[in-house]
Formats: sequence, C-alpha cells, structure tokens
Amino acid sequence: MSAKKTATEKKTTAKNVSKKNGTDKKVGIKHVTEDQAVVFKLLCRENGATLADMQAAGYNWPAQAVLKMAERNGFKTSQKKTEGERTRYFARRV
Repeated sequence: MSAKKTATEKKTTAKNVSKKNGTDKKVGIKHVTEDQAVVFKLLCRENGATLADMQAAGYNWPAQAVLKMAERNGFKTSQKKTEGERTRYFARRV
C-alpha cells in the first residue's frame, strides 16, 4: 500500500508547532541594515527617489523590489511618473 497522506491530515507548520509547545513566535519583525536605512531615507524625501538615486546608494535591485522591501518594514509606498522625467518612488512611515 502507498503511504499517501489524506486531504484531512493537517500539515505540521512552524505556527502549529509553536502553539503545541506553548511558545509564541514573533513574526514580521524585520532587521534593517545600514544600506536599507539609507534607501529608506531617500524614499522618504519630499521629492522621493529615482532608480538612479537608489543605485547610487548601493542598491542595484529593481525599484519594485525596493518598494516591496520598504512595505515589509512598515512603510506605505507609491510612485509617480511625470512626462519627460524619471519615475519617482516615495515611502511614508505608517
């Protein structure tokens, strides 16, 4: 016979295990490095930051990845594209 799990069996996850052991895990706490802090300061400026600004700060990542990283660290992000100019990316502390 095969050893397949039935659909009703519950998978053991870290969340389930922590409840069984009686310990609470803190989920979502992010550690901000110095490089990330510099990029977040650029994004929080009044006129935001362009991709070139972020790359000059040492982050050669796609702009959307940097915005997602900021969201995971408690910022609300947006972007603005005006005709003839580069896209500007903004972040505000929530």
